Amino acid sequence: MAKIRNQFVANSSSSSFVLALASKPKSISETQTMLFGNRQHVMYDDDSILVQTAASIIYNDLNNGGQVTVKDIANLLVERYSIRDGEWYDCGYATPYFGTDLNGTKVAKQKLIDIENQIEVLNKKQRDLFSASYDKVDDPKKRAKYMKQVRSTKEYKELTNQIFELYDQQVGDWLYDLAMSDAQKFLDDNSDKFIAILEYCDNDGNIGSVLEHGDTFDDVKHIRTNHH
Repeated sequence: MAKIRNQFVANSSSSSFVLALASKPKSISETQTMLFGNRQHVMYDDDSILVQTAASIIYNDLNNGGQVTVKDIANLLVERYSIRDGEWYDCGYATPYFGTDLNGTKVAKQKLIDIENQIEVLNKKQRDLFSASYDKVDDPKKRAKYMKQVRSTKEYKELTNQIFELYDQQVGDWLYDLAMSDAQKFLDDNSDKFIAILEYCDNDGNIGSVLEHGDTFDDVKHIRTNHH
């Protein structure tokens, strides 16, 4: 039995947490004990909230939504497969549930690196179009006009289309299959646990920030994925 929080957080700084709890807590106090033990505060740098406050919010969220499926988890985990400067970018890469399909992950990493390199080549071509005479223009208004003219050229538009096509290649079934492997491994390893998905956002003020970035779920098995 599992629950998922059906709430969309429209913010670039939010995180989802896939939790494996010993059981579904029946009260706020049980939630507090299960997640925090004897701790008094949930900490994030110099900020903190009382564990009673955190437990109350989490308990309510655990009681909203429907059942979690392997696809629900995979839809979150697929976001972790992103490359920056030739390395895995998301914080989830160092967890046991990232890249359980070792060969598939290796192939995916190289493919994403190749796409990243192709995008950088095209971006450089666009920058070269601007720099051809941009640096010679001192007047900010003339610079803005020049940039607009460059963006309207056929060559620049074709480069933009090629870049977007490459961006589209960075997502797809080939990455979703990897995420499904990770999600299934998590469920298999926690088949006797209560599985839940919660989402918190630092746009929700002090409490949301601590819940998202703090040590909220450090004492229970979980997967965190960032929504960049």
